Amino acid sequence: MTMRRLAPVFWILSLFFFSACDYFETKVPASEIQKATLWSTKDQYPSFMECDGETQDEQRQCFEEVLREAIGNALAYQGWIATEPTQGTLVLKLAIDKEGVISLLGFDDPDDLSTKISDLDTYLTNVVSQLPQALPATKTNVGSPVDVTLQLPIEIVASAE
Repeated sequence: MTMRRLAPVFWILSLFFFSACDYFETKVPASEIQKATLWSTKDQYPSFMECDGETQDEQRQCFEEVLREAIGNALAYQGWIATEPTQGTLVLKLAIDKEGVISLLGFDDPDDLSTKISDLDTYLTNVVSQLPQALPATKTNVGSPVDVTLQLPIEIVASAE
């Protein structure tokens, strides 16, 4: 007889137990999500295999140096011709996606090199598309690869026809 009296209590408690999660739902404020996704000094910068084993600052410098060298070497073989001997700096805006693929978003041309070197944007796009795949950046607090953008200054020297 006592079992019959406890059956409704058991069912009520079971119902409450399995539906209680809906009553205690928590919301994470957007500001906290934004704060957690900002780049921090603990996050892993994109890299190349030859930069592995370096400290974080050395790894970033190595990555940028490997990029500059690869881009510089490729541009040296482009055979471009300038309207006049010219030298200056371009600031490449690069994107590295979650798979480590590098692409050119654009470039700043403070020395107005694009008016002196015809098809400069085409050369740059071709060279960047042929760069080796990088190891992607990693957001360490969530442990997953992330997309990043960076600006890379490069020196350009071109001779006239």
